[in-house]
Amino acid sequence: MRISMVSWLFFISYIAIFFSINVLSVSGQCLSDQQELLLELKSSFNSNYSSEKLVSWHHSTDCCSWDGISCDADGRVIELKLSNQSISGAIDNSSSLFRLQHLQRLSLAYNRFMSEFPSGFGKLTNLIYLNLSNAGFTGQIPVEISYLTRLVTLDLSTDWFLGVLLKLQKPNIVMLVQNLTRLENLYLDCVNISANGNEWSQALPSSLPNLQELSMSYCYLSGPIHPSFAKLKSLKIIHLNENELSAPFPKFIAEFQNLTSLHLGATNLRGRVPEEILQAPKLQSLDLSLNLFLKGSFQMFPPNASLQSLVLSDTKFGGELPKSIRNLGRLTRIDLANCKFNGPIPETIEKLRQLSYLDFNSNYFSGPIPSFTSLTNLTELHLARNQLNGSILSTNWSSLLNLVRLDLRANSFSGTVPPTLFQNPSLKMIDLARNQFTGGFGEVNGEISSRLDIIDLSHNKLQGPFPMFVCGIQGLKFLSLSWNKLSGLIPLGAILKLKNLSTIDLSYSNLSIDSSSIDSFSASPHNIA
Repeated sequence: MRISMVSWLFFISYIAIFFSINVLSVSGQCLSDQQELLLELKSSFNSNYSSEKLVSWHHSTDCCSWDGISCDADGRVIELKLSNQSISGAIDNSSSLFRLQHLQRLSLAYNRFMSEFPSGFGKLTNLIYLNLSNAGFTGQIPVEISYLTRLVTLDLSTDWFLGVLLKLQKPNIVMLVQNLTRLENLYLDCVNISANGNEWSQALPSSLPNLQELSMSYCYLSGPIHPSFAKLKSLKIIHLNENELSAPFPKFIAEFQNLTSLHLGATNLRGRVPEEILQAPKLQSLDLSLNLFLKGSFQMFPPNASLQSLVLSDTKFGGELPKSIRNLGRLTRIDLANCKFNGPIPETIEKLRQLSYLDFNSNYFSGPIPSFTSLTNLTELHLARNQLNGSILSTNWSSLLNLVRLDLRANSFSGTVPPTLFQNPSLKMIDLARNQFTGGFGEVNGEISSRLDIIDLSHNKLQGPFPMFVCGIQGLKFLSLSWNKLSGLIPLGAILKLKNLSTIDLSYSNLSIDSSSIDSFSASPHNIA
């Protein structure tokens, strides 16, 4: 027994030594020249102390153990990740960064360099991944980027709200990509490319046969998209929002079997969208919004569809919603506002239990609404300006504990206003204006939601006394009960307790203000109509 124990301990020791040697072979001890280059780079940055990663960079420790650094087996730095570190300062062509010749992956995204785009990046010829998105670089993207022939991913994008900081004109898009034949992922959002369709949409399939993800929104591109673009069979993501393509919808996109995300919003496309687009088996996100002359309809949604986000607002999509909408069980967002849809909202919509955002505003939907009780993830429900009617009592509003905004304005809903609406703890906005609601608020009791800041019940047929419970909603900013049949006195002092209230509209009703208690309350900046 003692012999077997000794053997076992020897075996464990051998395994431990083997694995420690193996680990060292994966990430060797940092070479001194690599460490000096990194420390020189650190000293050129501002905001070193606000960077969680840079604070770990010290002479006394192995640079391969520093945050944001990875090394190969020989101790050479092959990865530098400093994204979102609040780093400022300039990087020019003399920077030690460009002497880290073995770098394969580099991310400086979401920092504040605010300097001209240095050409020195072209020296890092071993890079396969380069992410400079929102890094703050400005001006012309240098031709030296095209020297990085091993690149698989290139991200030079900027968030649209920061404006256009970079341009790609000399060199242009053709010159940039002509040598990047291994590129699979290209992100150039908000780069001023200013290229016509024959230029950019031929250059990509000609030079980037393996392209899988393409994002070039807000790039001042024009159309049409050249038919050769259809050669990019590996494309999974196409994002070209906010470009002036001004052309018929490119039907060959329906042939991209790997497509997971297609965003062509606000591109001035026209014509009819092939039904096959909506039936693509892998499609998860579709945004064709703000194309005012783009048409389409829903015939049938296939079983087990992958779609998670469907945004078609401000188009001429129309027709009825098929009952097969129940097949979109993964859908979290659907926006069909300002379209041409009609007919009933199918009851099968209650199967969309992942849904968090629904906007059917400004269509021609008619008839009663289905129950939304099962859609417990809903945060916003917009059905305004349709031809819907009937009661809204079929939904247990108190069960929708994530609902923040409810907009049923300008329909023909009738019956009483559900008391549970005002008791839903998550609701911030209730807009039931311009309907046919009747009755009063006598059944509203218990705890009222403290988050409500907008209540609009104007232009209905509500009766009875003023709903005094609203005076306990301290966050209320807007209240409109105008054009109803409410009557009686309202203590002005109770209204003045609402310190956040900026507008209250009680016009065209039989309500009167009782100001006898005004002296006991300080004046507040209320706008009372």
